[in-house]
Amino acid sequence: MSRIILEKVLLYRKDGMVPQAFIWRGRVYRITSVINWWREPGAWWEGEPVRSFLRVTAKRETEGVCDLCRVGQDWLLYRIYD
Repeated sequence: MSRIILEKVLLYRKDGMVPQAFIWRGRVYRITSVINWWREPGAWWEGEPVRSFLRVTAKRETEGVCDLCRVGQDWLLYRIYD
């Protein structure tokens, strides 16, 4: 199961490359692995941009899987998997 979140996060990347962590609701989550990445076209006929996704394993107190989505310059916590 999963939940759609759609809340803005601050993504930290070492040297601008591989993401290391993100901040959501004032808490730091360390990215332990990148599982997959992909791109999806937005509704281009409505002017929506291409969205980039990362599926990651992240850890704070426990470890879990989530999807991060980049829209323009912003990153969102898109989905959390239970």
